[in-house]
Amino acid sequence: MLTYRDTLLEREQLMEQLRKAIKIETTGLELVTISYRNTSPERAFKVVTAAASEFMTRARESKRVANESALEFISAEVDKYRERMQE
Repeated sequence: MLTYRDTLLEREQLMEQLRKAIKIETTGLELVTISYRNTSPERAFKVVTAAASEFMTRARESKRVANESALEFISAEVDKYRERMQE
């Protein structure tokens, strides 16, 4: 009988196998190539599609955080200059 711990261990092992099997290369300024080989073309397609989706989600989140930081910095600078002009 599988326990919850066994299931987690199996999942971790599968994830490690996937990490080793997926190849991600930067091929341009904003271009990456994701490749994965499997005996099932359908499974290979699903794995690459899921990896691409996760990659794009993380890239969007990273850009969002960077944009928020830039906006906060610019807003703070505007406030400083506004105060100086009022003096």
